[in-house]
Amino acid sequence: MFRATTVVLATTAAAYVIWLLVDLLLLLFACALVSLILLTITNVIRRRSGLPFGVALMLTVVGLLALVGGAVFFFGTTMRSEFAELATRLPAAWAGLQARLQHSPVGASMLVRAREFAPSGQTIVSAATTALAAVGGALSGLAIVLVGGLYLAAQPTLYRNGVLRLF
Repeated sequence: MFRATTVVLATTAAAYVIWLLVDLLLLLFACALVSLILLTITNVIRRRSGLPFGVALMLTVVGLLALVGGAVFFFGTTMRSEFAELATRLPAAWAGLQARLQHSPVGASMLVRAREFAPSGQTIVSAATTALAAVGGALSGLAIVLVGGLYLAAQPTLYRNGVLRLF
C-alpha cells in the first residue's frame, strides 16, 4: 500500500512540475525546431559546396536573416501605407456615422448608450499596458528561441551528449 501511494504521489508531483514548467518546455522545443531547421539548411549547403560547417552555418543564418529582413521591409512598407490610409479615413467615417445616427430617435438613443459604455481612460491605459507586456513577452521569447536554436545548431553533439548524460 505504501509503494502504491508513493508511486501515485510521485507521478502527481511530476505532472504538477511539468505543468509549472510548460512554458520552459515549449521554449526548449522551439529552440530544438529552430536548430533542426538551421542544421538541415547547413547540411544542404555543405553537401553542395563542400564548405566547412561553421561557414555553412554562417551563410545559413545570414541568408535567413536577409530573407526575413526583406519580407519585413516589403510587407512593413505596405502595412504602413495601409494603416496611414485607415487613420485618415476612419475619423471622417465615424463623423458620418454619428451624423446619420443623430437624425433618428433610435440612433440618438444608441449614441447616448454608446457613450455610457465607452471605456474610461484608466481602462484604456490598462489594456494598452497589458498589450505591450504581451508583445514584450513574445519578442523576448522569440529572441530566446532564436539564440537558443543557434547555440544548439552550432554544437549539436555537445548538447546531445549533455542531454544523454543528464538522463
